[in-house]
Amino acid sequence: ITTLTLDAGVTIEFGSTYGLIVGHESNPVYPGAISAVGTELEPITFTADHASPSPGSWDGLRFANYSDDTQCRLEHCVVEYGGYSANENIYCSAASPVLNNTVSRFCLGSGVYCYNGSQPVIEECDIHDNTTYGLYCNDGSPTCIDSTIQANTNAGVYIYGTTSNPQITSNQILNNGNNGVNIAISANATISGNTINN
Repeated sequence: ITTLTLDAGVTIEFGSTYGLIVGHESNPVYPGAISAVGTELEPITFTADHASPSPGSWDGLRFANYSDDTQCRLEHCVVEYGGYSANENIYCSAASPVLNNTVSRFCLGSGVYCYNGSQPVIEECDIHDNTTYGLYCNDGSPTCIDSTIQANTNAGVYIYGTTSNPQITSNQILNNGNNGVNIAISANATISGNTINN
C-alpha cells in the first residue's frame, strides 16, 4: 500500500484543476492511504496556490473505494477553497477515514460529502462557510460527533438516499442558510443531543 504521511505544520497548495485522490475507485491493485496528523499549533493545510483564493480554486481531497480505512486520518488539518470539479472539500466514496479536529471551509460545494456506503468518523471538526452544505450524506452513514457545523449556505446537514443512516450526536449546528438538518424522503438518521439553531 502507498501511504502519504505529512508532518505537522505542512501546507500543500494545489492548482485549479488539481486535487488529491487517495486509493483507486475500482482497482484493488492500487490501494492508498494518507496520514495527516498536525497539532493545534501546527495544523496541516490543504489549500489553493492562489494569492487570493476563492471557493473552487482547486479540486479537493477524495477518499476512493480502495483507500485504506484503517490508515486514513486527518487530524488538526485545514481543508479550504476546494470544489473545482468534484464540488467538495472532502469527498468519501465507499471510504471511511477518520476526521478529527479538522476544519473544512470555503468550498464551492459541501464541506464533507459521504457517498456509496461511506462511514467516516467526524469528531470535533469545524465545518463552516461552504457554498452549499456542511455535511452531505448520499447513501452515506458518517458518525459526526462533538463538531460545529455553521454558516453553510443551504443546510448544515443534508441526508439523502435509502441506505443513509448517519449518527449525528452532540454537535453545534448553527446559522445555516435554509435548514439546520434536512432529511429527504426514505433516508434514515439517528440525531441526538445536538444544538440546532437556524
